[in-house]
Amino acid sequence: MVNKAKVINLLSIILINSFESIDHNHGYVKIKTIYQHGINRKLPNIQTKFSNSLLCIIIENNGPMIDVNNSERIFLPFYSSKSKERGFGLYIAKKIILEHGGSLNFDSDYDRTKFIISLPI
Repeated sequence: MVNKAKVINLLSIILINSFESIDHNHGYVKIKTIYQHGINRKLPNIQTKFSNSLLCIIIENNGPMIDVNNSERIFLPFYSSKSKERGFGLYIAKKIILEHGGSLNFDSDYDRTKFIISLPI
């Protein structure tokens, strides 16, 4: 179970950041979903089954890469690479995903950046 409003906020933050980082003449933002089937297990003396299946949402853009020196800081509050921003977006996104027992990671190189959202289902 997820908090619908919070997950929509999480996706909005990542999408807005992606759109703000691209060149609007030649930029792109791609969204891909993947279901990773895990093992369903019945634990002794517990009524519900345990599952480690994941829904992965990958948001990719071709904006500038995230500097390796900033990779540890991008999820911290008050950090922003944009001059007019306050630096709360990715911090809030990470907080939301952790509340849901998931993970938020990124992969960036010279021609694209991917944010990988994993939610247990």
